[in-house]
Amino acid sequence: MYHLAAQHGSALKVDKFALDVEESIKKGEAPFIVVEQTNEAALKRHLDNNEIKEGESFEFSYTDLVMDRVDGLFRGKITVNDEEYAYTLDDSDYGPSLAEKRERVTAEIRQDQRMNALPAMAIDKVLRRLNVKGYSNSEITGRQYAIEILNEDGTLISVKPRKNRDKAYNVRLYNEGKVAFVLANIAGTTGFSAHARKGVSEKLRHQFIFQPLQTLPSLFRCWVALTDTAKRCFPNTRLPVQTFRLKPRFKQCCLQKCRLSTHLQRQKARVR
Repeated sequence: MYHLAAQHGSALKVDKFALDVEESIKKGEAPFIVVEQTNEAALKRHLDNNEIKEGESFEFSYTDLVMDRVDGLFRGKITVNDEEYAYTLDDSDYGPSLAEKRERVTAEIRQDQRMNALPAMAIDKVLRRLNVKGYSNSEITGRQYAIEILNEDGTLISVKPRKNRDKAYNVRLYNEGKVAFVLANIAGTTGFSAHARKGVSEKLRHQFIFQPLQTLPSLFRCWVALTDTAKRCFPNTRLPVQTFRLKPRFKQCCLQKCRLSTHLQRQKARVR
């Protein structure tokens, strides 16, 4: 339910979020957009189940994300003698009563026009809003597909293989200021440094967290990639939910991490 709630909130704020990122670019900053999930796993299941080919247009809305979660309750994996087997339950496995309830709930979900009008790939709707205005981006994710948004709501899309998936290449584009902004997921925010410094783009880094993250360590992991801990040069950070309590706690955590990092660097220098 956490991920569904996070995706719902993201889908609702696409237009406002895109405007905030655009404003940051106009100020001369280098936005760094972070998502926890790109929803590509759900997208791939949708493509396979409906036999959709690359380049074909199809509807993929928030309703489909919800239905993917519902269907996930009836599929799983078991291990027997060190071999893993996938299974999917059908009506005969859980009886007529549960089958009837599932059918009723499914019908109610699919008939909800508000969910049908929200995009499943909300972050790609943001990218489209910015790209059509001439703002280019790189992407630090493991996504296989590039998503093309085909209508205003962002619910009609097509897919094609994503080019230039190399992480180092996409980080370099951002560091050298050859793109206006970058998109990264949590898994992609480790193993590199993207803070402003001489020799690369010196624009102020502005981190935009598009989806609420589950843990504070996840938030910090994104933040540290854009931070020069030695000089305590911090990026601006825009959280998805602006709360009074979280911001001071986050700042305190970051400062403590910087102090620890500086201390460890000094200890290593002494050993050498």
